[in-house]
Amino acid sequence: MFHRLFNRIKRNKLVSAGDYGRDLTRYRKEHPESLAEEREQIHQWVRIVEKRKRDRTQIDEKEPPLLDELKRAWVVYRMWETARAAFMSHPAATDMDFRKCWPSIHEELLKRHALEELAGNSAASSPLVEEMTDSDEIFGAEKGHFSSLQH
Repeated sequence: MFHRLFNRIKRNKLVSAGDYGRDLTRYRKEHPESLAEEREQIHQWVRIVEKRKRDRTQIDEKEPPLLDELKRAWVVYRMWETARAAFMSHPAATDMDFRKCWPSIHEELLKRHALEELAGNSAASSPLVEEMTDSDEIFGAEKGHFSSLQH
């Protein structure tokens, strides 16, 4: 088959789709192992492609999308600028002082935001309050047990 195909190409004759189909069918009948080899190669290729997709998906799951990171960075930057302007409004404030205080300011702003969100959303805060009271009861019982062991 390949010899005839090569001769046709060499003579610059075009191979029709019908001729190619007949030649391929004849070749498959004469060499049935070639079909099994091709199928195995196709299955290997499909497995490689699926593995790459899984790896890509895992990487996407591990790393948040860049757009989310950029939005978060922009929000943090705006918060930093606002806090810096408020801090620097004091006559004795220096840039070095602000840089030293920024981590605690940032933490305090996030705490206040969380508390405001919880105060505004009673549905979200009620399970937390129940959980905290349950844990206080458990720890209170353990403290009593622990103190009785010490005496």
